[in-house]
Amino acid sequence: MISRSSKIFFAFTLLLSPASFSFAAVSQKAMVATAEPLATQAAVETLKLGGTAADAAIAAQWVLNVVEPLSSGLGGGGFFVYYEAATRKVYTFDGRETAPAAAFPEMFLDKQGKPYEFWPDRNTGGLPVGVPGTLRLLETVHQRFGSGKIPFGKLFEPAIAVAENGFPVSERLSAYIDGEAPRLHLFPGPRRIFLDAQGQALKPGTILKQPELAKTFQLIAEKGPSVFYEGEMAEEIVRAVRGASFHPGLMTLEDLKAYRVKEREPVKGEYRDYEIWSMGPPSS
Repeated sequence: MISRSSKIFFAFTLLLSPASFSFAAVSQKAMVATAEPLATQAAVETLKLGGTAADAAIAAQWVLNVVEPLSSGLGGGGFFVYYEAATRKVYTFDGRETAPAAAFPEMFLDKQGKPYEFWPDRNTGGLPVGVPGTLRLLETVHQRFGSGKIPFGKLFEPAIAVAENGFPVSERLSAYIDGEAPRLHLFPGPRRIFLDAQGQALKPGTILKQPELAKTFQLIAEKGPSVFYEGEMAEEIVRAVRGASFHPGLMTLEDLKAYRVKEREPVKGEYRDYEIWSMGPPSS
């Protein structure tokens, strides 16, 4: 089990003179930028359906969970910065992972009282897994800033399609899998998904299908996020964390049920004639 955090950013772009760049992208109504084209496409299609920027970001995030597992996923957490034009106000939400209630200061020390090596001992297995916040975070954002035209469950549809039909593995993803292969070999599930029959990283261009992830998304879409934090899925998460074959963890069903997103005050700075707003602590 490898814990990863989701990263959700709304970037404020400084528009410089045309001479500063060899190319320019211009839009009169909306613009979307993500690390993967399929995620960008999902966001654009959501906007065409009448969705807000919040709706579009959520749809993009679930696709990123499929095509960019190295950075984004249900098992992690994130920060969300949102500007609402109607109120001219910036809102920020903390949906990062939290430590299980049973966490204790010496949990990453060996029997001799020395700290575990960071790689792979301290960041692999069930022990370093935090209580995931991404799903509750995006549920909160949808409730606050969604258009009301698109149900939360429908925003999973593009990701479900990509997970079921597959997508070509990028050079970046292939390289990352190759670098993490020693850790992936420790766990049957990730090993089966991201390594080939010879135990090697999937080559660029290989079509990667993830039917189990599609089923997970479908279940959340149908039953809502509570199935992840309190229902049958929560039980599977706790079983995986506490029964990990490498460094079993401490997470409980109570930890998942108790998870809460926190709205925080943004930080503000100035650069020349621009106001720059961003996520405050605990973001770094």
